[in-house]
Amino acid sequence: MPSRLSRRRLDHRPLYLAVLIGFVIDSGIVLSHAALGTEAHARLSTSASDLMALTLGIFSLVCLFAAASGTRFRPHADLRDTYLLQAWALIPVVLAVGVFAVGIVATVPWIANIETVVVLISLIVGLGWTAVHFYQQAHRLTRELVVRAAEEARREQQ
Repeated sequence: MPSRLSRRRLDHRPLYLAVLIGFVIDSGIVLSHAALGTEAHARLSTSASDLMALTLGIFSLVCLFAAASGTRFRPHADLRDTYLLQAWALIPVVLAVGVFAVGIVATVPWIANIETVVVLISLIVGLGWTAVHFYQQAHRLTRELVVRAAEEARREQQ
């Protein structure tokens, strides 16, 4: 019998939600220009840093909105649509984190910030992997609906 955690929706896992909320907060900090004193942000132009922060914030909010869909906030949302929306919204999030990682690598020697680089690479890989899982789950749910509809059509013919 599957555990309660394995039956939980993919987008309701605490770590996933915490990372997205952290990205929204980070986006607000960067947009307020409080973090531009660091070497990594100084390497990026102000417009590039703002664009990265906007992309990170907007698409993280899209993922959070989709995660709230199908719950009491938006109860009639289709789970397949929420998974696909998150899969596509995670792509710009991964790219924004990648731009920030490149800014750090180009500015600070690897040895000085190896922990930061490892965390950013882990975030990029983890979010990319999550996007693939959302896409696979949406297609699995679609296949199940097609099979169920075919079985019902067969029963009606008999």
